[in-house]
Amino acid sequence: MKRTKLYKLDHESIWRGPYARAVGMGWIEGEMDFLSRFQQKDFKEFCDIRKNCSSGIHVDDVGREWPDFLANWGAASVPFFVSERVIQNLQDEEILFRRAIEIPVTSIESSALKNIPPPKYYVLEAEIGMEMGEEMRFVPIGYLQPGKLASIPAGGIIEQEQPHPCPAYSTWNGSPLFTEKSPDVENQEYTRLYCDHRVTFLAMKEKWTNFKAAELRVI
Repeated sequence: MKRTKLYKLDHESIWRGPYARAVGMGWIEGEMDFLSRFQQKDFKEFCDIRKNCSSGIHVDDVGREWPDFLANWGAASVPFFVSERVIQNLQDEEILFRRAIEIPVTSIESSALKNIPPPKYYVLEAEIGMEMGEEMRFVPIGYLQPGKLASIPAGGIIEQEQPHPCPAYSTWNGSPLFTEKSPDVENQEYTRLYCDHRVTFLAMKEKWTNFKAAELRVI
């Protein structure tokens, strides 16, 4: 049976592209539980040290347009924020998600965007829809030293076959939008998003800006 193609959701930001770019966020009391307990502790300490770190999303000095997928190049373990339009489109198409947590934009460095109100942005979570398996891959473990093996050039890479975690297609529950199950239950993340064609078609139809979907490697 032919497999359905699955994709990893991401932003398409380039270093000096047209779209706004988040460079992190500040702690928001009561709204940070999209992070694991371990991540929350570390991030709270990080924000407490940075006394000028205001709550909410920080946007740097690049960009002249607000995108639907706002890249997050900073901390907090969130690859991107999505606009209210994306949330509404998903709801209209009855594509289920776990939660949408609104995170306000509170700091804007871009002069082109200071007078353009941003859309509402959200951390988007999806329910677990796939488990991890293992495949064997060759990984570099060192380099050859001169004179060790005459048949192999000095400085060559030494590789060893080792098990590597990889999403297992057979465990996919068929959800159009999902995340993978973490082997560490205490630190399960719901913001690393994957999807099938139902989401990518919706993105094309609605012309989501700064959106990218890379085909997911599965076993």
